[in-house]
Amino acid sequence: MVNVLTTLSFAINPVINAGQAVIFTLSLADGSQVEIIAYNPFIIIDGIGYKCKYEPCEALNHYANELMTREP
Repeated sequence: MVNVLTTLSFAINPVINAGQAVIFTLSLADGSQVEIIAYNPFIIIDGIGYKCKYEPCEALNHYANELMTREP
């Protein structure tokens, strides 16, 4: 069975002297949640950190900024 994304929430948290971290919480149909923190060039998925290429992580940051500027 494939889990289906039911909701997406996010927050942007400024990191002192270093930019911002974007936190996404994915809620899946089975009730589980996945937390993704993008802090370029790092991404943390459910507490496990990875170093990633600049562009994918920056895309998450850009997406969160776009969501913040949309009207409710």
